[in-house]
Amino acid sequence: MRSRTGAPLLLAALLALGCQGRTHGAAAKDSGNKELATAAAEPAGASQATVSLPQEPSTPEVAPAAAAEPPAPLWRVRDNGVRCVRAPCPTLDALPVDSAADSVRVVEVDLSALGLSPKDTQRLVAMVHEAGLLVRGQVEQRTDVRGKPYTVLRATALPSR
Repeated sequence: MRSRTGAPLLLAALLALGCQGRTHGAAAKDSGNKELATAAAEPAGASQATVSLPQEPSTPEVAPAAAAEPPAPLWRVRDNGVRCVRAPCPTLDALPVDSAADSVRVVEVDLSALGLSPKDTQRLVAMVHEAGLLVRGQVEQRTDVRGKPYTVLRATALPSR
């Protein structure tokens, strides 16, 4: 015994997909759907109904997640006791806390990126020369007006307590 429930679905799928050619009118008539039976009985090309299937929504391009930038290295900066007659003078030692690397002699700690008030900046500079200061930052090479290179620790953040 043949199932009648599959025939209308198959015929509807063929029509929806735009299949060309003849379909047996008997199968459509058996289903009891006169509209499909009439369309199936018509010769190909006599009446072609175009069915537009909805297209899948395009997926927007998603940029890869920006890798979170690791925090800048943590440095302990302190006065090394060196005094010079001529600038730039590397009077500070910057010791990396996060690694076993050697200390770096720097001329100054550039605190401008922190957006501090002049009073707070002076207080931190005093701390560098008294007991030392912990800062996150990067060591940079700069050149003075005479073209002489010197090293600076550019502070990007103060560690939270």
